[in-house]
Amino acid sequence: MRMGTIRIIDANGHIREEVGEIHDFLEAPFNARKFFFPPWPGDGRYRRARISSTPVKLWQDYMDAVGIEKAVLYPTLGLSHGLIQEADWACALSRAYNSWLHERFMKADGWLKGFALLPIQDPEEATKELRRCVNELGMVGGLMPAVTYNRKPYGSAEF
Repeated sequence: MRMGTIRIIDANGHIREEVGEIHDFLEAPFNARKFFFPPWPGDGRYRRARISSTPVKLWQDYMDAVGIEKAVLYPTLGLSHGLIQEADWACALSRAYNSWLHERFMKADGWLKGFALLPIQDPEEATKELRRCVNELGMVGGLMPAVTYNRKPYGSAEF
């Protein structure tokens, strides 16, 4: 059991996205695209992880070993999502990522909680996606990437 005398929750657990698996969740016509989440996006920050993936078993073993009760999972490569300029593509990719996170991690282990990746390129769609992720997929919140292609602060009128 993952509960000791002190309750531990990892509130900032990052995963390494499996781009090939996320691709399986993309809807047409976007499922014709081959690569996304560049490891070295236009802001110049290199985002390649030192590990190739973080499968659910790795999370389970780690949590059991150190006594973590729950973990909230965030993207790693998906942090560059705000640099996507095409709003429709950003929306489709968010839906695919969030569905993948739910299927691969949250359904596999109730101790793992997802944090939705939101398409800030379209604030109305971001609102819809957050509602879907919380109400239908059971995620605990949503992520608005810190770096955006238009460099507008989240205090701007459009948000």
